Amino acid sequence: MRTAKNILLRRHHFSQELAKKLEKRGFAVDIIQKVIAEFTRLNYLNDKEYGRLYIEELIRKGYGPVKIRYKLKAKGIDSLIMDELFLESRVYEREFESAESVIKKKLSQLSSENNPQKIKNKISYFLYYRGYSSQLIRELIIEKRISNE
Repeated sequence: MRTAKNILLRRHHFSQELAKKLEKRGFAVDIIQKVIAEFTRLNYLNDKEYGRLYIEELIRKGYGPVKIRYKLKAKGIDSLIMDELFLESRVYEREFESAESVIKKKLSQLSSENNPQKIKNKISYFLYYRGYSSQLIRELIIEKRISNE
């Protein structure tokens, strides 16, 4: 319990993350399960609440739904909880606005680029890497005819 508490004092963790860290430190699976259950009961661990905070942080950093889902899955979040968090956080409804903000920042970084096609390509790749849907990228880049103005 002390080791788990020390881990959680440094930063929030999802229950799967904490379990993996405790396992790496040599604790038995049954003990880990008891610690996770007790910490969940005491609300030291709350995957839903931390999931909400984590999603908001990722949106602020300019990540799209695909990348957010990938990062949550990597943290061990169950897909049902993930779906619930996505609905609560309105991730898909906010995707367009978030992508526009990312484009604005990226355009300012590309101000020295003179070739409009290169600008479109760079922004498209960047949005794709950040986890935005191909359809949205097409909509924002091709239909809006983004340039470096």
